[in-house]
Amino acid sequence: MICGRIAFDHFEDHVGFLHFHFDEEHYMQFLYLCFAYLFGSFTTLPNFWCFLFFGMIFLAELSAIIIQMMSVLTALFDEYEQLRTKKSRITIALSLLMLAVSIYFCTKKGFEHLDLLPNIVILSHLIISIVLLLMTTWIYGRERFQCDLQFMLGKTITSFKIFLIRFLTPAFFVLSFIQTLYFLERDNSPTALVIVSQCVIYAIAPAYMIYKVCQTNGTLRNRLKQCFAPHDWHPVDADNRRFYEEIMGVSEMLVMDGGEENCAVNA
Repeated sequence: MICGRIAFDHFEDHVGFLHFHFDEEHYMQFLYLCFAYLFGSFTTLPNFWCFLFFGMIFLAELSAIIIQMMSVLTALFDEYEQLRTKKSRITIALSLLMLAVSIYFCTKKGFEHLDLLPNIVILSHLIISIVLLLMTTWIYGRERFQCDLQFMLGKTITSFKIFLIRFLTPAFFVLSFIQTLYFLERDNSPTALVIVSQCVIYAIAPAYMIYKVCQTNGTLRNRLKQCFAPHDWHPVDADNRRFYEEIMGVSEMLVMDGGEENCAVNA
């Protein structure tokens, strides 16, 4: 964002034109033009600096894509262990699928929708983050969440930090959510496209829940009870698992706050 603003200011100062002076169908076209003009004005190795800058952007985006694919594949292989033997083929198939989908954004119509992707992705991440925050700090419980954090990090987590996570972080998410909706409204984003994209994303979780309920035996009540019960919730390492079970078996909470140990013993 800072680099883009510098390129805009440089282009405006030397050329005297703004974004609305150009008949460009996409905001990014004007941005690329500004960057090209900025690096072209360098007196020392302009092509080299241009290559470094756009190479950095390419590697950053490539790293983000790899991390996202690893997250999806890790969750898939953890849930369906029988697919681990086909890890290479599934990874290649997913990469080819993403490549085929990305071809659309190389077309003229797809390039018009390219500017919507960041805001749509941010909107999805914000909603998912809000749900996860409510699940961990409110439904799962502050005490258990604080105890688990201390167990994983191996250091004291004060109640003040948990307070900030429970109250300040949701406020930040809500403000970011409102800002994202404002950007979508300002850019005259197609409402149908935004709604369809969000429905596709959030339909995956209910579909998986229905699938798990159908795969469980017993009455509907017993199926729901089994599906909502935590399975293999503890640490993977045997020593850590035993230590965690001892702590959670003796106390509901093991919180170190300012050197004081507070233990709420289970009834």
